[in-house]
Amino acid sequence: MEESKTCSIGYCTINVDSSFCPRTKVGGYAFWITTDVCTIKGYGRFREICLDPHEAEIKGLINAIQAVKKYSLSPKALVVNCDNKVVRDIVSNNGVNKKYHKVEKILREMLSDFPIFYAKHIRGHSQVVSARNFCNDWCDKMGRNAWKQNHRKIEITWKQQLLP
Repeated sequence: MEESKTCSIGYCTINVDSSFCPRTKVGGYAFWITTDVCTIKGYGRFREICLDPHEAEIKGLINAIQAVKKYSLSPKALVVNCDNKVVRDIVSNNGVNKKYHKVEKILREMLSDFPIFYAKHIRGHSQVVSARNFCNDWCDKMGRNAWKQNHRKIEITWKQQLLP
């Protein structure tokens, strides 16, 4: 069997946010991923219902990491920008509620593929003007639209390599 080729890169920053309807338990997610070589933006509606908004946020990050793997990116460090404390606790290896055990286990297994990973807090729904907040606002809007309209999309933009 031929071994798949990976693209070794420095940092990979994932901006992720999810949206959740408490009445129907339907959720959506969006992510904006930046690396040395590309930008990946995606959003979609979850195929299965979510327990609550925290599980939706965990599932959103799982989908973002799957996009990193889909394009065979192998970052030395993975940075997760999110506004959800439960997700940041999982990424930081702190304890979380047992009701998220199933998705937490999946996320922890995925994170183990990266040599370095850590989470950064982004204040959601704030008036702060920064690149991180811009990405979070975009993710919030697209995640909400994804579950309402049942849309799914992923796009990648490759950066041109600089010639010596």
